[in-house]
Amino acid sequence: MDEDYSAGSQDAEREMTRLWRTWRTVFEMLQDRGYEVTEEEVQIPLEQFKAKYSDPLGYPDRNKMKISARPTEAMLKKYTPLPSKTNPNPQPECGTIYVEFCPDVTGVGTKQIRAFNHFVDEQNFHTGIFISQTPISPSAVRLLSGIPGRFCEHFQEQDLLVNITRHELVPKHVLLSAEEKARLLERYRLKESQLPRIQVSDPVARYLGLRRGQVVKIIRKSETAGRVKQADCERASGYENATVETDQVGRPLPSVGPEFRSGQGRSGPELNEEITKALQTSNSAFQNAPTSLSSPHKLSSASGT
Repeated sequence: MDEDYSAGSQDAEREMTRLWRTWRTVFEMLQDRGYEVTEEEVQIPLEQFKAKYSDPLGYPDRNKMKISARPTEAMLKKYTPLPSKTNPNPQPECGTIYVEFCPDVTGVGTKQIRAFNHFVDEQNFHTGIFISQTPISPSAVRLLSGIPGRFCEHFQEQDLLVNITRHELVPKHVLLSAEEKARLLERYRLKESQLPRIQVSDPVARYLGLRRGQVVKIIRKSETAGRVKQADCERASGYENATVETDQVGRPLPSVGPEFRSGQGRSGPELNEEITKALQTSNSAFQNAPTSLSSPHKLSSASGT
């Protein structure tokens, strides 16, 4: 009897610790997107998380785990289109976000997504994030994008167990405003169709909630000392890799090499594979780790990446 209770207690402890890591990554993601979240919410201690979101048996109570956040002034400015003749007073294309953790372990499909969509629409949220423990059905995925004027996304808890943007292999991504995008096109004399593209399924594109037509600046250190490569990527369904190189004071360097033009740069599928391997290594290490972890966001191993 005591052995069963001890095993159950350890299972509850382990599940709470895993969910705490996911919870913190969600708040980091909201913060990185530009929503109003406090540092106390981002850095919530494990014991405080247990006290607030566990049931009487010590297991997570996902029915309590709901988040809403408003965009900051900086985010509103960044998501406001440029004025045009047809739209002289454009409004920000963002708003309050709602995050829900699904309590169902199995059978997550259209029933749960319909309820989620209804709540997002009824409460007039601009964006919704549905987080489940298991994959959802293909029909449920299609249903997520079925509300006009709303942006709904889906993540599995294990997708957010580690914040991939904190990994050393992932360069810094900075979303450009419409004004910054226009200046970029003018500076390099480019058409929008000539900009490099990033896959919709790219892990960082999903993390930042990028939409088609938005442009991000990717900043990384070059293997050649003293240079920084900046890639401006437009989200699209295909993948085409390129980069704009500058020196340390921002002067353009010679045009990019063919390895980027041909789509062989590491910021694409190859990087996705590296991140996936790192996450698998991290998850494997976590399964065998003690329940108390001191560094919830650092990958324990990145061998082979």
